[in-house]
Amino acid sequence: MSPFTGPEPWKTQGVRTEGQAAPAKESYPDGFLDAFPKPERSQFKKPADYTRAKARWEQDLKYFKQAGVPPDLSPEDLAAATAVAETWGMGKPRIYEGRYGWMVRFPDSKLPAFETDVNGLTLGMHQTVARYQVRMMQNGMKPSTRHPFVPPHVEPKIDK
Repeated sequence: MSPFTGPEPWKTQGVRTEGQAAPAKESYPDGFLDAFPKPERSQFKKPADYTRAKARWEQDLKYFKQAGVPPDLSPEDLAAATAVAETWGMGKPRIYEGRYGWMVRFPDSKLPAFETDVNGLTLGMHQTVARYQVRMMQNGMKPSTRHPFVPPHVEPKIDK
């Protein structure tokens, strides 16, 4: 259909005229944006990186079920894991249920897309910290304090 058909062709192009209501504001499930900050074009050096991040974000939205704490996670265990994560610079964990069950993300960290399952948060938090630091180094970042579980041969990747 041509946009120039009909007596008011501008209406097919999303142009608002006086008296028309503004389009509805985007809405997302409760807690989704806390765990999955929306990627902005300005965050990426390459357009392709932004395109991939946006596609991944939209897929995460599609499979997002809920944010919160799983029923079998005690407040004490969550507090202990949160303290470890914050001590090692990962920030506050954000727990959500998605297509792979209950998962944890650290959006306030240097690697906001890093995630683990809830067992990684509660049963193996120090292994999770080590995995996070290895991933940091693979991305050219150096942790302020290296966790003792990070293998000694792992060094930050330096782009030349």
